[in-house]
Amino acid sequence: MIRGQAYSQDQINPGTINRIDSLFQHIESTTPGYMIAIINDRDFLFEKGYGSANLEYKIPIDANSAFNVASLSKQFTGACIALLMLEGKYLWKMTSKHIFQTSHIIDTQLKSSI
Repeated sequence: MIRGQAYSQDQINPGTINRIDSLFQHIESTTPGYMIAIINDRDFLFEKGYGSANLEYKIPIDANSAFNVASLSKQFTGACIALLMLEGKYLWKMTSKHIFQTSHIIDTQLKSSI
């Protein structure tokens, strides 16, 4: 799950906020929605929900809406591996033993599967 938090929008140009709002102006409270965040150096500069988090109960998306990540995490994992490869910290021929420390794993079956 990813959970949003509310932050001050004073750091974002109002024109940028208007442009973002115009992109999602067609999203109504009766349609599935989106959560948008602009992050810079781990600081949330902008965060806003558009549409409904739950159509049955008509719950709007807001900064505290929770979302299931589901299979989306695979794309993030792939992107992280690509970044490690660009930095020379990972090669395709490496096994997971090169990455994960197994000395602290007590379960021998789990340890052998890594």
